[in-house]
Amino acid sequence: MKFLLVLAAIPLLAQTTREDRWRADIDLLFGTVQSRHPNLYTQTPKADWDKAISALRNKVSTATDVEIAMEMARILALAHDGHTFLNLRTSSLFTSLPFRVSWF
Repeated sequence: MKFLLVLAAIPLLAQTTREDRWRADIDLLFGTVQSRHPNLYTQTPKADWDKAISALRNKVSTATDVEIAMEMARILALAHDGHTFLNLRTSSLFTSLPFRVSWF
């Protein structure tokens, strides 16, 4: 039975557009953060969060993947705490050079 469900879902996944996939990612990320963060709205009101998320969802079709990821990170920074962030260093959208700076 599970195998039939998986086969039935494959055409649905193939028909989703880039914009639909980004909007689903945005909804999942911010829905999860809003439901799990204990004090999300202490520094920035909920209306400002909703406005920023809505603006990002509206510009998904015109923005590049990097711009969308950076905007998601910027919106998460509205929490103004050190443990709510989007780690973009491990993303395939960004490259890093093997360069390390150390104090001697």
